[in-house]
Amino acid sequence: MITSILSTLGGSLGGILTPLRVGLGVLILALFGALVYSQGRVEGLSQDLAEYKLLLEQAQAESQALSTHFEDSQVAISHLGSQLVHFRLENEELQQTLSKARSKEDVVSKKPTLIQRRINTASQRMFDGISEATGYPSADSSPK
Repeated sequence: MITSILSTLGGSLGGILTPLRVGLGVLILALFGALVYSQGRVEGLSQDLAEYKLLLEQAQAESQALSTHFEDSQVAISHLGSQLVHFRLENEELQQTLSKARSKEDVVSKKPTLIQRRINTASQRMFDGISEATGYPSADSSPK
């Protein structure tokens, strides 16, 4: 439409029309080059985005695995803590038993005659009990 108007105006505009067409052609080529560059850039950015999405998914999976491992570790630590309390209580009981045994060892080493009498008395009671149960007199018992 513009060209038809310009051609009807006459030859004075004909000299302007050619550089205008060249300028318009250059502008169209520049816009086409920008379009091609933009399309290439969009494709490159799309590929980068796909790679980043993949990396994000991998990081999320690794984070979930670490979270699960952390929770399992917390449960294991809690279990070990309860076992430690149990072992400490058991250790205290064993220490008390050992202390009592050591005090008995002290009595045995300091008063051997007392221990010997208690053993002899207990043995005599056992022999007397067997004697009564079987009806046979014990070897060291004398008639009363």
